[in-house]
Amino acid sequence: DGLYEMDEEERAEAAELGTEFETATEVDPAGEAGIDVPEPEATADEDAAGADGAAAATDADEDDPEHDAAAGADLEDAVVDAMRALDDGSGADRETVVARVADGHGADPEAVEEAVQDALMSGRCYEPDETTLKPI
Repeated sequence: DGLYEMDEEERAEAAELGTEFETATEVDPAGEAGIDVPEPEATADEDAAGADGAAAATDADEDDPEHDAAAGADLEDAVVDAMRALDDGSGADRETVVARVADGHGADPEAVEEAVQDALMSGRCYEPDETTLKPI
């Protein structure tokens, strides 16, 4: 029974630490803690000022998440199709698949590599070894 009881000295120490609130309802709402935090607009303006002019020259479609998802899905389909076309029974050479899709679709090889990773993660293909891809 005496496990949770405090003597006067322990109560005084607890009072010094400011442990007097009992529930989360007594905690100040977000933003009222007195901490200096920059406003979201201020950080966005700083980020925009720090970006180079090349970012402004990008096509508006490239910034559209729906466009990115559709392009990624198209590349993933193209990667799997290329694997099937190049599969000689023991799989397709990874570099050949990437080169064929990059050339055929005018895509960046890094984007094609991402599409290969997406196909691997979604279970559309597997790697029998580090240099070979096999469609499922």
